[in-house]
Amino acid sequence: MTKHIAITDTPKSLKYGIDFSPWDPFIHRVDGVIFDLDGTLIINNEVAALDLIGDVFKDFLKAKHGITDKRCYRPYAGMGLDAIRRCVGEYYEVNIPASIEDDIFMARKKTPFPDEEVVVHPFFRGSVEYYHENNIMLRIATGGELDRAMRYIKAAGLAPFFTEERAIDAAIELCERSPNALAHYMEHGVDNWLFYSKKPNNRSYLQAIASMQRVNPSVSVQRVICYEDSVSGISAGHSSSVHSIGHQLATHLPTEKQSRINHHINLCQAGASAVIRNERLAVHAVECVLCQDVPERNPATTTTVFMHQATCAQH
Repeated sequence: MTKHIAITDTPKSLKYGIDFSPWDPFIHRVDGVIFDLDGTLIINNEVAALDLIGDVFKDFLKAKHGITDKRCYRPYAGMGLDAIRRCVGEYYEVNIPASIEDDIFMARKKTPFPDEEVVVHPFFRGSVEYYHENNIMLRIATGGELDRAMRYIKAAGLAPFFTEERAIDAAIELCERSPNALAHYMEHGVDNWLFYSKKPNNRSYLQAIASMQRVNPSVSVQRVICYEDSVSGISAGHSSSVHSIGHQLATHLPTEKQSRINHHINLCQAGASAVIRNERLAVHAVECVLCQDVPERNPATTTTVFMHQATCAQH
């Protein structure tokens, strides 16, 4: 007799059409996972951010140097603000102070929360659920404003995997009522699950790891992995000694072949243990990291321990 499989019989490791079962034999080797937010958990919010960054730079160049900059800033996708600042300065042969990052920060705060749908890639939504079901501690390390980050997490329906939704509501309300509350969160994090730093500054990673170790002192930094789309993010993770996995799944990243190859190389050089090039290879790329015995890592070295794994993810 043919057995009719009910929905409840769906394999636990099959999520959103993606089979995560190759991770099953190795998941016990993972103590915690740290996700980047903009461009990783939320894959469609970086385009508007890059346009805003471009507007701030254009205003600065016009006001301080009389330069009319008509370029599109979206090709700077995957780079940190400091790297963009250096590139723009070198392009126009002018000095752009680091304080322009504060101008960008203030411009973001004045920008209304977007009305468009918040998009989470099926791989990352499935990953979050898979790790959560396997009792892996989850954290977020972002370079964006935390009040805005909490709104994104709530809008994406990801809140239950990191904290209680009512806790997010209370934190957002507190930020609206008190600038001091937001400043406190930006410095110390939100309830031990959401942390901020301007990457490649790795403070958010160190705080996330410390929060895991407060819950379970046996957590080893060598058994923590992170996901990032940017070179600055990979650098932050790598300098924290976690296994940093780069990806090219975000909608803001370039589609032209050579640009993607360059982005892939830059992620590897920044310390990526593996790079996810597309959805088809995503599970395998991470499996390449999980299946290895966890070695000690020296964050001072520029050579990635798993460089061969980043290569295997290309095929």
